[in-house]
Amino acid sequence: MVAAPPPVRGRILIRIERCKGCEFCIEFCPSRVLVRSKAFNAKGYHYPIVTQPEVCINCTGCMTICPDYAILSQPVEVANDSAPSAAGAKDKLANNKPGRETGDSRSE
Repeated sequence: MVAAPPPVRGRILIRIERCKGCEFCIEFCPSRVLVRSKAFNAKGYHYPIVTQPEVCINCTGCMTICPDYAILSQPVEVANDSAPSAAGAKDKLANNKPGRETGDSRSE
């Protein structure tokens, strides 16, 4: 019997200061992992935040639809030995929480 391929998971990185709050990424996310933050960026817009990083399927829809290139979606490797638990995926994506590292515009 052929082993099942590993599930596809992704990690979303958000450049908070580039976001102009259009919410296209939130509306078109098939996994519903993005929501509008209550906070504002320096431009005065609400930016998206990741609420359930372990659910992201790395479809890259958010990255493709963003007119400001404020989102990057990267594939995350998942162990193939068994179906990943939500906790295991969450551990791998622990650094995908909103904060200075996701909105750091110093590298522009």
